[in-house]
Amino acid sequence: MGLTRRACLAALLATGVVPPAVAQDKKPDARVYIKQTTAGLLIGGTFGGGVMFFLGRQYKFRFSGITMGGLGGAKVRARGEVYDMTYIDHFPGTYFVLSEGYAVGKAGAGDLWLKNGNGVVMRLVAEKEGIMLNLGTDTLFVEWD
Repeated sequence: MGLTRRACLAALLATGVVPPAVAQDKKPDARVYIKQTTAGLLIGGTFGGGVMFFLGRQYKFRFSGITMGGLGGAKVRARGEVYDMTYIDHFPGTYFVLSEGYAVGKAGAGDLWLKNGNGVVMRLVAEKEGIMLNLGTDTLFVEWD
């Protein structure tokens, strides 16, 4: 196991982000759809917005963040599930991310696992367009739009 991979796993344990196997047996509390733009050279930024469907209602949100370990730029569309969210007010906040993904042209893929301080977990399945390699820990700041 390489040093970068070990550092990412250490960050995962330190931030409390759950591995994918934990949420596979749970029923999602909400669904999300997002669009974002990411650019960076080792350290970069990301911004975008999305919509969450929770208890039959639609909620718009926006986010910005810091990317560590990225190279290039990409536009990302993602869909996903939200877990461990009892109240709508638990959704906004700072999310910590452990991600692995790539994009070359329109052929890109990646799963993102995020967790905030309220214990809300998001799993996003992303489609990327651009030239981007990302293996690192990110931080996203989510707020209502």
